[in-house]
Amino acid sequence: MVAFLRDRSKRRISHVKEFQELQQDIQKILERKERKTVSLNEAQMRKERVDEEVRSRKEVEEAENGDEEKEIFAAEFYNNELLAISLDYAAILYKTLEVKVTADSK
Repeated sequence: MVAFLRDRSKRRISHVKEFQELQQDIQKILERKERKTVSLNEAQMRKERVDEEVRSRKEVEEAENGDEEKEIFAAEFYNNELLAISLDYAAILYKTLEVKVTADSK
């Protein structure tokens, strides 16, 4: 059952831009963590720092703007996937229960 839910989720999130961006961010962080050396190329180092600063500022601005009217369960990509997984799980349970009830009534 878990494998089925995982496969359905992977298929869904492969088409969602926000999940792809999140996966790229995670990959960059893991690569940076595993890196044992620092580039001596000043231009490359500056570009990496600027990219990190831009991303950090963007995240801070989004967090500050979101504090005004924060929803309890916002309609965003992560929560939408959470609901989709829950619906898949409920459908599996319903079908299992339906099969069991049908078998018991025979």
